[in-house]
Amino acid sequence: IEPDAGENADTPENTQQDDSAVQAAIADAQPQAPKEAPAIAHAHAPARTAPAAKQPTTREETPKPSSPQTDEPISIKTALQNTRSEMNIKNWEAAQTQVEIALAMDPKHPIANVLAGQIQAKLGNFNKAISYYKIAEKANAQKSVYWVQLSEYYRAAGNFTESDKAIDKAIAIVGSASPEGRKLVMQKSRP
Repeated sequence: IEPDAGENADTPENTQQDDSAVQAAIADAQPQAPKEAPAIAHAHAPARTAPAAKQPTTREETPKPSSPQTDEPISIKTALQNTRSEMNIKNWEAAQTQVEIALAMDPKHPIANVLAGQIQAKLGNFNKAISYYKIAEKANAQKSVYWVQLSEYYRAAGNFTESDKAIDKAIAIVGSASPEGRKLVMQKSRP
């Protein structure tokens, strides 16, 4: 039996309509995610391209500073490791960028401030180096190497009085009779 050439014949137009109807029926039967309302364009307002980001509600959700190379959030520990890596290859500007990431997370972090001070000294900014070191003083008060370094920064900045005070603190920690103490006493007396 031949198909009738009437309304129900399999013509290309009828086949496409049937396929479209079947696909629409399948789509209607599947669960759909709620659709967002289309953005309404106003003459005086910019078009909305994406929904507004959810604002952080707790401390854990607050975004961390990100690495300039990857835009990935990083920790203070990672930022300090990156700082040391850049310092090891004498890339002072990149090291400063990394230590600034750590300081943005914790402005009083003693290691970050000491590293920032060392970087500033390498860049010739001795007064900035001193200010970073002073922030880290409490955590380093019993470390003679801290006071020796601070003394060198004061001396480089031309402040010999403060340099001698810092050396005195280092000598008090190691003792003036120790070999290191004797070296420090000699360092103090030189111009």
